[in-house]
Amino acid sequence: MLRLLALLSLCWLASPGYAADYRELNWNNLLAPGEHPHAQPQANTTSQHNQVAVQPSAAVNPALDRHAISLSGYAVPLEGDGQTVTAFLLVPYFGACIHVPPPPTNQVVLVNVPGGVAADALWDAIKVSGRLHVESSHSDLANAGYRLEADAVTAYQAP
Repeated sequence: MLRLLALLSLCWLASPGYAADYRELNWNNLLAPGEHPHAQPQANTTSQHNQVAVQPSAAVNPALDRHAISLSGYAVPLEGDGQTVTAFLLVPYFGACIHVPPPPTNQVVLVNVPGGVAADALWDAIKVSGRLHVESSHSDLANAGYRLEADAVTAYQAP
C-alpha cells in the first residue's frame, strides 16, 4: 500500500498540472510578437446615461498555445449559480468590461473552472493557473483571444 501511495505521488508530481510546471506570465506576454500594449480604453460618453464601449481587436501570441501558465488579474463572472462561478473573464485591471470599455481581445482570457470557485473569492485580484489555449470566444461583456482551463484559482500574492 505504501508503494502504491509513493507511485501515485510521483505521478502527480510529474503531471503537467503540477505547480512548478506553470510558466508565470504577465499581460504583455499575451501580446503578439512585436506588438506594443494599448492604453487602457476610456468610455466615449455620448450622454449622461449612454456610454459606447468599443473593444479593440488585437493579435494574440500563438507561441503560448497549450502551455501551462499562471496569470494574475481580475475576474468578471460569466457563469455560475451565485455561490460558485464556473466561467469568468480574466482581465488585467479592475472594472474592465463592467465600468470601462473592455481591454483589447489579447488582454481578455476566458477561464473555465471545471469544479467551480467560490464567487466571494473573486472580488479581489486573483492568480489563475492552468492550460492556455489560443482561441477566440465571445460574450455579452467582451471578446477574448484566449481560453484557460483552470487547475487552480487563488488570491493574488504580491511578489
